[in-house]
This record gives sequence, structure tokens and C-alpha cells, in this order.
Amino acid sequence: SCGGGLVQEVITLGAVSGGSGFMTAKEIAAFLADEIKDITGAAEVLVTQQLVTLGLDSFGFVELGGRIKKHFGIEVNSVKMTPDNTLEDVSK
Repeated sequence: SCGGGLVQEVITLGAVSGGSGFMTAKEIAAFLADEIKDITGAAEVLVTQQLVTLGLDSFGFVELGGRIKKHFGIEVNSVKMTPDNTLEDVSK
């Protein structure tokens, strides 16, 4: 268990995109949209949609966080992974 999403060292995806130059925030949002389509089976995911409207349940959030960690090598700040946030918010 992740103990309520507490993370020792929190790095935002925006810091990853800004620091490494390998992906822009827009590209990260597109990556996340593709991952959410894969997780939920949704036909379309808009980066401006709130996460809660994308069909992600708590397991979906955990799965998405795991995929972000695997792809980017970082833990996602649980504050950014709230249902009210959009993919644009998360990717910053």
C-alpha cells in the first residue's frame, strides 16, 4: 500500500518536461490521454476534461500513477491526481 499517496520526493511532470527537454507538457498530456484510453476503454479523452469524467476509478488512478512512474521514473504528486484536475493540470 502506498500509505495514502505520501511520497518522499515529489517531482512534477512539468519539471520532467522542462528539465530534460524530451517531452513538452502537451506531449505528456497526450501520453496520459492514451494511457487513460487504454485503462478505461474510452474512445476519446480530452486533456481539458476533469479526471473524474474520464471514467477513472480509484484503481484507475493507481494504474495511471504506476504507468507514469514506469514511463517517467517519478512519483506523481497525489495533489495533482485529484478527480477535479484535468490532464493539462496533471501534466504541468
